[in-house]
Amino acid sequence: MSRACLIGHPAVGHVNPTLPVVAELRRRGEGVTYFASEPFRAAIERTGAAFRSCGSHELFERNLGRGGILGGMAGLIRTTEEILPEMLAAIDEERPDY
Repeated sequence: MSRACLIGHPAVGHVNPTLPVVAELRRRGEGVTYFASEPFRAAIERTGAAFRSCGSHELFERNLGRGGILGGMAGLIRTTEEILPEMLAAIDEERPDY
């Protein structure tokens, strides 16, 4: 069994389309760890994947309504800068094959 690591931007339009793929990987015996935010835990766990938090969901929502699309993108960049060190350490712990 190989181990996969998936990082989903915690938004419905980003996570939900990946869930059938994750479920199929699990059906084929692959180990899958999926990093997302808490509102997506139940849906991810229903696929058989292990859920790991990538941080508070509010981190991803806090600037989306400010400054139009560029303000939202700038907010997501700041969030990424904040969570990246911890995410890289968590992924290293998982030791995925892909």
